[in-house]
Amino acid sequence: AEGESSAGGEAANYEGPIASTDVERGTERFETFCGGCHPGGQEDVGPSLIADPHSPARVRQQIREGSAQMRPFSAARLNDADMEAI
Repeated sequence: AEGESSAGGEAANYEGPIASTDVERGTERFETFCGGCHPGGQEDVGPSLIADPHSPARVRQQIREGSAQMRPFSAARLNDADMEAI
C-alpha cells in the first residue's frame, strides 16, 4: 500500500539479476548520465556511490524514479539495456 515501507520493499518492482556484463558500455553510459554528479562514483553534487553502494534493484529504482536531489531518467532517455550496463 502507498506509504508503507519495508526493508527493500520499495524496490520490489526492480528486482532481478543484472542483465549486462558489458563493462565498457556501462562505464561510458555512467560517465554520460551519472558522472557529472557522481564523478568516478565519488561524492560531488551527488553522494558517493562507492561509500554507500546499493542493490541492483535500488539502483534501478533510483534511476527510474529519482529522488528529491536527483531527477529520474525515463526509458526514453536512458534505455533499459544502458541502465543495466551501468
